[in-house]
Amino acid sequence: MSRKTAKKGFTLGETMVAIAVLAIALVGPYSAVETALNASYVARDELIASALAQEGMEYIRSIRDNNYLNSRTWLVGLSTLSCYNNAVSYCIVDPTLGDVNTTPSAISASALASVPVLKVTSTGLYNHRTIATNTNTRFKRTVQLTTVNGNEVKVTVVVSWISAHQSYSVTVTDNLQNWL
Repeated sequence: MSRKTAKKGFTLGETMVAIAVLAIALVGPYSAVETALNASYVARDELIASALAQEGMEYIRSIRDNNYLNSRTWLVGLSTLSCYNNAVSYCIVDPTLGDVNTTPSAISASALASVPVLKVTSTGLYNHRTIATNTNTRFKRTVQLTTVNGNEVKVTVVVSWISAHQSYSVTVTDNLQNWL
């Protein structure tokens, strides 16, 4: 009597089924991690954009305040800009250059399509200066000023960027009044 001995191990079919089950089990967590990472990148960019938009607003506000402190009319340095009461021209502000009344290049005007991206220094300071140590970012900041009445101006700062082929933007709007 001959006895057949049972062979131990997996057949090719069983191995393929096991690999398929394992692959399906790994796709769900991988997809969840990828989605979470993308959401964290967008959240990081939104925080940066919010800070850049607020900085642009504070810069315009500081020009108004410096005008008061230096006994100038409240809109000196702002009302002559081409982004003032102009829906198709945008101001580009660079607070690192100082006050617009002492450094006119601190604000320049541009059509939306030609607004340059902000650059960042090695210390994390955002500006528009083209220096070898500055690195381009994906952020663009524009400012528009619109007269509400003789004693009030609406300031709109928009920071926009593209991430993963999707456009994002943060908008900050405030009205500045003539205090005097």
